Order: sequence, then C-alpha cells, then structure tokens
Amino acid sequence: MLSNNKQEIAKSYFDTIILKDVISRFKIKEQEVLIRLARFYLTSIGSRITFNSIARFLKLPIKTVYNFSIYLEKAYLIFFVKRFSFSIKVKENSPRKVYSIDNVFPCIIGENSIKIKGRLLENVAASTLYLISKNSNDFEFYYWNEYGKEVDFIIKDSGKYRLVQVAYSINDEKTRERGLSSILECANRMNIDRLEIVTMNYDYEEVIAGKKIRYINASEWIKEILKDHGF
Repeated sequence: MLSNNKQEIAKSYFDTIILKDVISRFKIKEQEVLIRLARFYLTSIGSRITFNSIARFLKLPIKTVYNFSIYLEKAYLIFFVKRFSFSIKVKENSPRKVYSIDNVFPCIIGENSIKIKGRLLENVAASTLYLISKNSNDFEFYYWNEYGKEVDFIIKDSGKYRLVQVAYSINDEKTRERGLSSILECANRMNIDRLEIVTMNYDYEEVIAGKKIRYINASEWIKEILKDHGF
C-alpha cells in the first residue's frame, strides 16, 4: 500500500498529466469525460478492450472515446497492446489490452493493490516491454489469444520470438495448469522455443512435451531484459 505522502504525490502527478499534458495540449472542453475515461482505463489494466465497447459502457460517442484514448496514450498515462496476428487486418481489428505506464496510478484511482497484485505484476512486465519498444526499432510485443487460450506477451526481438506468461504465484494448481496449457499451445503452433513464466518469487526450469520452460522471479527478469537492451 502507498503511504499518504506517496499517494498525494501520485495524485498530483496524475492531475498534472490530465490537466497540462492532455486538457491544455489538446484543448479539451469535456474535462469530466476525459477524467472518467482515464479512471476507467486505470482500473482495467490487463483487460481486453475495444473503443466500441467502452463507448457503450460509458455512454459516450465512439469518436470521443477514440480521440481521448489517443490523447491519454500520447501523454504517457496509458498504452495499448495489440493482439498478435500475421494478418494486419486481424491485428488492427482485434481487442487491445490496456496498461498503465506506472503501477502507482491504478493504486490511487480506487483499486486495492493487494486484490489486484497479479494484474499489477503483469502491468510491470508490460511497462518494461513498452519502455524497450520505444527505444528499439527491432523490438515489438503483443498478446496472443487463440483457441480459447491466452499468453500475456509474445515478443518479437530482432526477428526472433519468445513467450512470456505472468503469474504472481504458481502455488494454485489450476492457475498454473491454465498458464502452462496456453503457453505450450502457442509455442507449438508457432514453433517457439523460448518460454518464460514470470512470477513474484519463483526460479525453476522444467521440460514439458519437449519444451523447456523457465520460471523466473520478476525482479530478475526485468533486470535481465533491460540489460540485454542497453538499459
């Protein structure tokens, strides 16, 4: 949980982004609508969204949702991750996953950080990949969703693919099996050999169906991938 002082600093930073980087920069008149949308995104990290579904849910014009979403992304408050597909049409028309540039924002907008610790860990991984992608022309990342299964991140790095699944804890057998089933399905269909499961505090390697899976704690994974890309 954030201390009161840190919460105040974070709220001040949030207000600065909204008021200066978005409202002033893009001359927004519907300020309350923008704030509603920003709060919606920050309480939906890791979720698949479409602009149409948000427009219906918030009862807003689709054009407003689209434009304001782009503004919030340009202000580096949130970012979107597209679904992986070799088809540009499928990639562009599929739901996107939304993430916050910093974990502090979902925590101050009304979410209990303990209740969403799994989504916060996924958000940390996403924001790390986003940082790398912004500083490398040969680095892209997506989420994978096919056949009722999902992998959090499929990374294309200098033409080579790797898969990353995020699991705060693997103690729950059902959760572990679901994550393994998805990452193995994707790996087999795309012939990918580099499979990683990022956890909070677990380091281990195992081989399943001929695929080596590396479990690695989040802090070590972040340190490694940033170092590999010059950070």
